[in-house]
Amino acid sequence: MPSEKWILHSCKINETRDQKQLPEYYSDSGTYYAENGDLENALSDFSKAIELDPTLIGAYNNRASYIWFQNGDYQKAVEDLTRVINLEPNDAFAYSNRAYAYYKLKDFENAFLDAFKSVELENRNPYVYRVLALLYDAIDEKDEAKNAVEGAISWGLPTDGDEEFEGLMKKLGLTK
Repeated sequence: MPSEKWILHSCKINETRDQKQLPEYYSDSGTYYAENGDLENALSDFSKAIELDPTLIGAYNNRASYIWFQNGDYQKAVEDLTRVINLEPNDAFAYSNRAYAYYKLKDFENAFLDAFKSVELENRNPYVYRVLALLYDAIDEKDEAKNAVEGAISWGLPTDGDEEFEGLMKKLGLTK
């Protein structure tokens, strides 16, 4: 049985949809669904937001992060993040997220290009250093990987529950 909070949220979303059909509401409700594990409705709402406003950067970012990354569809993530970058060429986080998608696709050249662009735009983003650590490890540059791990941690990357990063840290001898 849905919680009272869920029912109130659903009613508010439906009321808003009936009244205005604003893309931001679909993007917001998509985020709500995604954060509550309902990826099917999240995908539907992110896509509806984009349909209503093809320039809504947040909907593309969230669809890439919540849906395509979760489903392992990194090519679709690259496509959505490329749209974000085309709309907002200085979005450092879109570059770092696209770098990660390229990393997962084993397209290390494009991954490095995007990671370096992200650092150029915002050098305090711990997630780009996470990606750089993974990339350097993938090409067997252990010292550079260690430096990137240290950068990620120094800028506040939360490592608890990040199995991929924790595994890398262990592999590099940076944890007990």
